[in-house]
Amino acid sequence: MIVLAISFALLLAIGAGGQRARAVSAAPNGWYWPTGKVIAAPAPGWLQSRPTQYKLGPAWHVAWDDVASHKAGDPCYALDWGVVVLSRMDVSGYGPGGGKGGAMVVRYDTSDGTYFNALYGHVVIDLKKFKVGTKVTPGEQLCTLNKYSPPHLHFGIHLGTGNPKPLPWTKPKFVSTVSMLMGHTYDTTKTASGKIVPETYGFTDPAGFLLNHTPWIAPPSSLTTPSVPATSAPKSSFYGRGLLSPKRPAGSKNIQLICQHLENGKWVKKATFFATDVDATASHSSYVATAGLAMTGSWRVQALAPGNMDFPARQSGWAYLTIK
Repeated sequence: MIVLAISFALLLAIGAGGQRARAVSAAPNGWYWPTGKVIAAPAPGWLQSRPTQYKLGPAWHVAWDDVASHKAGDPCYALDWGVVVLSRMDVSGYGPGGGKGGAMVVRYDTSDGTYFNALYGHVVIDLKKFKVGTKVTPGEQLCTLNKYSPPHLHFGIHLGTGNPKPLPWTKPKFVSTVSMLMGHTYDTTKTASGKIVPETYGFTDPAGFLLNHTPWIAPPSSLTTPSVPATSAPKSSFYGRGLLSPKRPAGSKNIQLICQHLENGKWVKKATFFATDVDATASHSSYVATAGLAMTGSWRVQALAPGNMDFPARQSGWAYLTIK
């Protein structure tokens, strides 16, 4: 496969307070690729036939083997906001010479709500920093390549949040090989057209997946109360705006303005408007939404950044206005 000519500078210094090294730039669609470069699909090594490499018989590789110009000690990065679901240094097959070595699995989310587990294999992990449950940030350095020959990252993507499970046609001698750490498959399955193909147990081409999806954006650490006018006319447009940090790419659209109307002494949600992030300062973004409310009376408006199963939602305070 041709490696696309996109590589990222690395920030290698560790700052005060124990800040971890990270990749400086994301790919055009928002992901930080695991070794700092974007590749074309299908990923090198994906479903590669390996008829004699493994003891149990012929197999197919279910990951990307990134072997391009790497050396032991090279860093590997978090794709996006995620959480570590497995982190070990004793996994058979991932160490030098095929012995025991490091493997990490991190759960991520996409902008359309597709969760997936990403497997990083043939690596050295600081197990004190990256335990199960550790939350990671986009471009954060997770691990380094070990001395497997040749040094390379084994990178797999498994759809969903669970562990791959044997299927009805899994042969008994292969059942124990099916897990989120699996690097290859021995089994086959039949397509609707009758074609025999490798059974991937939910693993998918990593390059194709990342190129065809965009990352989820985690809620900001701070979100100010929206600024709105004190009064507005019915159905007239007005702006709701505020600040958030850390700064995010201009054009991001996951901040919502929740509008509630006062009815019989109770606040009732009546409308939602979506804001767009724009550059504000070196460390903050500004969110801006155009809103318009038809009903007269008292209203209140709140900014909301939705969460997911790993990162809780962030809410601002309430701003008040009157439509008259």
